[in-house]
Amino acid sequence: MQAFYDAVHGPQITITVGSDVESERTKIFRIPTSLLITYDWFAKALEPSHFKEGGTNSITLADDLTHAFTAFHYYLFHKDLTFPDPPKAAGDGGQSGSRQRYVQKLCEIWVFGDKYGIPGMQNCAMFKL
Repeated sequence: MQAFYDAVHGPQITITVGSDVESERTKIFRIPTSLLITYDWFAKALEPSHFKEGGTNSITLADDLTHAFTAFHYYLFHKDLTFPDPPKAAGDGGQSGSRQRYVQKLCEIWVFGDKYGIPGMQNCAMFKL
């Protein structure tokens, strides 16, 4: 338990997701370094000798969706994804648009996991489908 506490309260990385800081589509996260470096892409990005991000302790993911990174942020701590119950299919009295958005977001989360090498998160997203 102490190791987890130390990891969470240790050095952190600032991650900006989205390209327009003034927009609602951009979000800033502070993530414990020790949790991020367990994933190869982030570990390599944070090596000071390889990329500028390692020296600045900040990463900008301009092309990524904030909801996908928010899911990753949750996944870092819980190793699971939690969503409200999915909307019912159109034939079951649900609204097809909301069901379609739900499925689209899960697919976008899966793609984020693929891009950054997070197969456990991909599995969680697929299970929710």
